Amino acid sequence: MLETNILWLNSTVVSRFAKIQECPDPVRDFEKKLLDLQQMSMDLAVEVDAQGDKINNIESQVSSAVDYVQSGNAALQKKISMDMPELVDAQGDMFGNIESQVSSTMDHVQSDNTALQRATSLLRNSRKWMCIAIISLLVIFAIIVVVGA
Repeated sequence: MLETNILWLNSTVVSRFAKIQECPDPVRDFEKKLLDLQQMSMDLAVEVDAQGDKINNIESQVSSAVDYVQSGNAALQKKISMDMPELVDAQGDMFGNIESQVSSTMDHVQSDNTALQRATSLLRNSRKWMCIAIISLLVIFAIIVVVGA
């Protein structure tokens, strides 16, 4: 529509140009300004048309980007759902390993508790025998002192 108006304006200007050729200088100045205005209108029409192409290109690129993101999301969801059983199996193995480690640790703690109780008992017995030995030596020393006196 804009181009149609520009063509009509162009034909009108050209027909009037022929009539104005016969007029004095102020009319010719006006004619020159009118031709400059026509050229500016045509340049503007070209720029508007070029911008329309750029906008269409941008819309196309945005649409392609949306399609790529959606296909990427779908592929990611598929990959996650495919890897999930493997992850669950791996976690099951890890939990089994953790359970065996905990069980082994409990066994070690129990055996260490038994060893600690035995060491405590041996320490008591050694103190008891040390006290008996000291008392026996004191009694023997007292007997020697009493008999020797």
